Amino acid sequence: MLEKYLDEQPIVTKLLINSKNNNKLVQAYLLVSNDKSFLMDFSLDFVKELVCDNDNKIHKMIDNKAYPELKIIEPINS
Repeated sequence: MLEKYLDEQPIVTKLLINSKNNNKLVQAYLLVSNDKSFLMDFSLDFVKELVCDNDNKIHKMIDNKAYPELKIIEPINS
C-alpha cells in the first residue's frame, strides 16, 4: 500500500516498509509535512498497511476515521 509513495518520498517509505517487514516497528511515529493532505493520506495508508490484512471492514473504518484504535491528533488552529 505504501509503494505508491516510493517516487515522492523514497527514504521514509522504504524505512517504514522495511521496519514492518523486519518486525522492527516502534511505538510511535511523528510525521511532519507542510502538505497536510499528503501527510494525512500517507499516514492513513501506513496505518492500513499495519492493521488491515486485506480486511475491507477495517479499511473502510480507517477511511471514515471511525477505527477506534486510531487517534488522529491535529492542531486546534490549523
